[in-house]
Amino acid sequence: MKYLKTEFKDLKPYHSQHLTKGIILNANESPYNLPKAILEKFKDLLDNIDFNRYPDTDNTKLLASIAKTYALEVENVCAGVGSDEMLDCIFKVVISKGDKVLVPYPSFTMYKQMGIYYGANVIEIELDDEFRYDINLFIEKIISYNPKLIFLCVPNNPTGGSLSNDEIEKILKLSIGLVVVDEAYGEFDDKTALELIKKYDNLIVLKTFSKAFRLAGIRTGYALSSKENIKMINVVKMPYNLNVLSNEMAVLALDNKELILDNIKEIKNELSRTYKELKALGIEVYDSKANFLWCKLSDKIKSALIENKIYIRDIKFKDEMYSRITIGSKEEMEKLIKVVSSNANC
Repeated sequence: MKYLKTEFKDLKPYHSQHLTKGIILNANESPYNLPKAILEKFKDLLDNIDFNRYPDTDNTKLLASIAKTYALEVENVCAGVGSDEMLDCIFKVVISKGDKVLVPYPSFTMYKQMGIYYGANVIEIELDDEFRYDINLFIEKIISYNPKLIFLCVPNNPTGGSLSNDEIEKILKLSIGLVVVDEAYGEFDDKTALELIKKYDNLIVLKTFSKAFRLAGIRTGYALSSKENIKMINVVKMPYNLNVLSNEMAVLALDNKELILDNIKEIKNELSRTYKELKALGIEVYDSKANFLWCKLSDKIKSALIENKIYIRDIKFKDEMYSRITIGSKEEMEKLIKVVSSNANC
C-alpha cells in the first residue's frame, strides 16, 4: 500500500458478499432468472458470434435498440459496464479537484466514493426522519453551494423513497450544474424523468439491466441525455467497453421486454405484503418504491436469519445499523417472515 495516494488512505474497496446458496436478499437482484424462451434464443445467437473479433466499440446495435425503446435518437444514448461506468465517465469528464457535488445520504455509496476519487468536495444532504427526500433542504443547499454535479437516486437506494417529476424539475430549474437522476430501480416506480430530457439540457438519466430486467450478470447500464452531454461522456468512455455477450443479451432483453418485465407486479405485491407483515410484527420499516425494504432489525433477528441461510444487507447510517431486504420470490419472503416472526419481541 506504500504507493497509495494519501487522500485514498481511509477508503475501503466496495464489497458485496458473493453468495450462490441460500435465500439471497442482499444485492437487490431479481430473484428470477430469464424466461426459458429467452435463454434458448440467446443460445441460438452464440453460433453467429465471432469471439475472435473485438466487439463494436460504439455498441451501435444496442444503442439503436435503447433509443427505439424510449423514442429517442441514438445520439441521446451511451452504454457502459453497468451504470457504474456511466457514473465514472460523468465524474471524469465534469469534475475538477475541489468542485462541489451534492449527494443524498444515505444513498448509493459510489456517488461519494467516486467523488473522492476525482477530488470533489462531496456534500451529503440527509434524508428526513422518514428517510424521504427533503426537497426544500436540497434547494437550500443548491443555493448555498452552487454545485457542479447533483445526484438524485430515484427511487433511492437503500431507503426506497422516490421523487415526483415536479420535484426533480424544481432542482433542474435551480441548478446550473448537471443533475444526474439514477433510475436503477425506476421500473418498479411506475414513473421516469425521461420526459424531462428534451426540456432540460442539464439532465442525465441513468438506467440499468441489472434489476427489473433480471440481468445483473451482464453488467450493462446506460445514460440518456442531450446529444451534447452524451458526446461529452463518449470523450472519456473506454473503447470496447461492452463485450459481445453483454451487447447481444441486452438487445435481446429489450426485444422481449414485456416477457422479461412481466413479474414486476409480483415483486411489488410481495414488497407490499412483506412491508405489512413486518409492520404488524412491530418492526421499524419504511415505505419503498423499489424492490427492497429499509428497516431496523434486532441482532437476534439478524442472527436467526443467518442461521437459516437468509442473507440481507446491513448498512450503517450515522451510528445506527439498518437493514436492506431485497424482495425475493413469494416462497423466499414467507420464509423470511417466519424467521422474523419467531424472533420478534411483540
